[in-house]
Amino acid sequence: DDVLGLAEDPRPYIKLALKHKNDDLEILDPWSKRKMAIRYLYGDDGYKQDFYKAYTFLEYALKELPDKSCIYSSMGKYYEFKNKPEDAFKLYEKAYGLYTLDSYNPCNCASSYLAHAYLNGIGVEKDVAKAKELVLEALKEKGKYSTNGIFYLYAYFALTLEEGFDLAYAKELLELTSTFNRYEVSKYL
Repeated sequence: DDVLGLAEDPRPYIKLALKHKNDDLEILDPWSKRKMAIRYLYGDDGYKQDFYKAYTFLEYALKELPDKSCIYSSMGKYYEFKNKPEDAFKLYEKAYGLYTLDSYNPCNCASSYLAHAYLNGIGVEKDVAKAKELVLEALKEKGKYSTNGIFYLYAYFALTLEEGFDLAYAKELLELTSTFNRYEVSKYL
């Protein structure tokens, strides 16, 4: 299951993932549980959207990795889908807090989810300035190794001609092909 997010072309592995979708939760590692939750949350890769299963997988992953921001961000998205914006924001905020405490976290998805919440007023009053600040801070820290959410938010602000956001740089970021950075592109859109 872990290979799907890292493979250049994950389609050959989808059959394998579907074959194992009914495996016992206990045998999966926590990151695989998160990926399974995402598939159920969005209805991706041959899985039907199922919020109960998405929540179950996320709950198990959180029990095993209670200090990982990516899992809290995914749980926040679950609550956003369930139309519980205040709960979503609390989890996005918690994820961001955990992210800032982790001296080596290769993923800054927590920054993009929190910026997304501020930009759209999800569980918090809209604050475009805060959203822009989070995006610029994330790009300053990780640059081209930022997650796709940061790229798309940067591009959004560049397209709306916000000061400090450059269209040429946005285009450059969107053309990057690293699978780690881009594997959830359709989900973010």
